[in-house]
Amino acid sequence: MNPFVFVFYRQIFASLVLIPVIFFFERNKSLPPLPLFRIFIISLCGITLCSFLYTFSLRYTSATFAAASANAVPAITLLLALILRIEKLKKKHKFSSATKLLGTLLCLVGAFLFAIYKGPAVQFINHHEIQKTATSHAEKVISRADWVKGSLLMLLAHTCWSIWLILQGPLVRRYPAELRLTFLQCICSIIQTGLITVIFERKPSAWKLGWNIGLLASVYSGAATAVCSWLMTWCVDCKGAVFTAVFSPLTFLATVVYSIVFWNEILHWGSVGGAVMLVLGLYCVLWGKHKESSSSSPKQAQEMGDNMGH
Repeated sequence: MNPFVFVFYRQIFASLVLIPVIFFFERNKSLPPLPLFRIFIISLCGITLCSFLYTFSLRYTSATFAAASANAVPAITLLLALILRIEKLKKKHKFSSATKLLGTLLCLVGAFLFAIYKGPAVQFINHHEIQKTATSHAEKVISRADWVKGSLLMLLAHTCWSIWLILQGPLVRRYPAELRLTFLQCICSIIQTGLITVIFERKPSAWKLGWNIGLLASVYSGAATAVCSWLMTWCVDCKGAVFTAVFSPLTFLATVVYSIVFWNEILHWGSVGGAVMLVLGLYCVLWGKHKESSSSSPKQAQEMGDNMGH
């Protein structure tokens, strides 16, 4: 299926999934006027551009690489949050701040290592013969140039996603209805992806959906997009963009297992090394944030008590 068409149908199914949920949970909610232009721009960056870049990058890389490179999202999010001064490095917590910076550096180095250096294949016990065939086939199809090209596209996709995470916080505070926001962003992305797809794919046959894997992938991906976008918007509102982003490595572990078991995908030592650095860097950032929040909580509680005393 054409990647443009796939993203278009995915957003349609995501919107259809959200309609009954909104009807039951947010139909009677009193809300301020809609910031439609802001929603449209955020949707363009975090859904439309991110989806197209992500889908195209899979042509040149693999599902395992996509999941592992997603571990760079926390580092990118932290860097952008620091630049925009949403996240701050506190002088009173020098060690935890240094740990966050170290974690960010490890994530970036791990992402580049994963993208540029593949290394020899990891040999598992009782390796199937079909996997050896898949190895030689993958090496012929995915060249070094394509791998780097796919890596850069994936990095751009993750940057768009990080921007989306950061922008969700102010948007939810202005319009406190996560389900409706998710639905409206899906609607905006349908318009955007539809216009882009019409430009690049004009064959009517490419738009047809049959009872095949294309339909199944579109429906499943649409439902997953709806649920994940809503949950992430809710998490950003509760804990912030950086905290939400730090749980990305869980997708890598699941993807590696499924790719090896079901698709006979080959894992390379360079990818393993980069992924380990990504995970270590990620949890350095998480530990630093935990230390800062735990040390500031008693101080905030004391200040609240003093204010109540006055």
